[in-house]
Amino acid sequence: LNRNKSYLLFYNWMLDSFKCGFGVTKCDWAVDKMKVRAKKTVPVGGPMAMFAQMFGQPVQSKTIETVEEVVAYEGNRLRNVTPWEFLPDPSVPLARFQEGQFCGDEEEVSLDYLKRQEGNQYFGTDKIPDRWSHEIYSSRKRRAGVNRKPVTAEVGKADVRQVVRSELQMSLVPKKWSEESGIDFGTEDYPVKFLVVIANDQKVIRFERCNFLHDCFTYNLMEYTPDHNSFFNQGLCDTVYELQNLITFFLNSHVINVRKIIQNRFIGDPSKIEMDDVKNNASFIRTKGTQVNSLDRIIKQLDVVDVTQRHVNDMGVLSELVQLVTGVNENALGQYSGGRRSATEARNVN
Repeated sequence: LNRNKSYLLFYNWMLDSFKCGFGVTKCDWAVDKMKVRAKKTVPVGGPMAMFAQMFGQPVQSKTIETVEEVVAYEGNRLRNVTPWEFLPDPSVPLARFQEGQFCGDEEEVSLDYLKRQEGNQYFGTDKIPDRWSHEIYSSRKRRAGVNRKPVTAEVGKADVRQVVRSELQMSLVPKKWSEESGIDFGTEDYPVKFLVVIANDQKVIRFERCNFLHDCFTYNLMEYTPDHNSFFNQGLCDTVYELQNLITFFLNSHVINVRKIIQNRFIGDPSKIEMDDVKNNASFIRTKGTQVNSLDRIIKQLDVVDVTQRHVNDMGVLSELVQLVTGVNENALGQYSGGRRSATEARNVN
């Protein structure tokens, strides 16, 4: 858990389920190696000294420093999968995605990351084409709009530092595939899970059996509102979307109305007052002429009524309704509810 930064993993997992309706994590098996300095004792005198040491004769030795490659970590690797790039089988609901025929995901990785796994996890990374069709990003508008500029030409030169890695885990019947393709996939006449990884929609860099004893897709899915009757369900943001729009409208309309009210708007007679003083917002407004019977006849501030005074109170009512709909009340937010409270409530809030 420490190696996989579990707190960050679980936080993003739940955050995706609140925002998008479901969150996805993926489990891989990782073998990470690193180079370390080590001290090693070797005999002095070359091969003859080593031969003498084999027969138990005393020889001189010395300590040297070497650089060795060791396994830094071997075990499960957990990571978050963005819901926008999760590819489940749509023939079954998300709550039963393990019953589907396939399941996969996509991500954008660097070519250097794939090359570091050459010969261990991926094969043929040096043959990933450096040219691609423009559909690779036009069909992925979210990724193209967020991470990079869209490709406009029919055929563009690829940025070799970035690769679209598509992984698919699927159930195949080896005997059937062997007969149809002429390639030995196996002799089993029942579904077996295979894994395929494709780079830039063109080059297969991994294809093998999953060979997991659990015989499940290596994805973990969390739903905010699980429902086996529908494929996709609402998240927390979708649940309060309309209420949130109303609260936003009440607040924005109140702010706009207050801004209009605090502006000094007047009705005046330009022939009786100096308009430059009014336009310049001067502290002293001069009048014209000698007879001024009533200032209200010359200049008067326009009366404006704030029709949005109750909007703030309405926002409070809507906020209480949001708490009722979501179940996120004051205690869950770390606040005390109004009125008397017990020691139990204080302990729960803390």
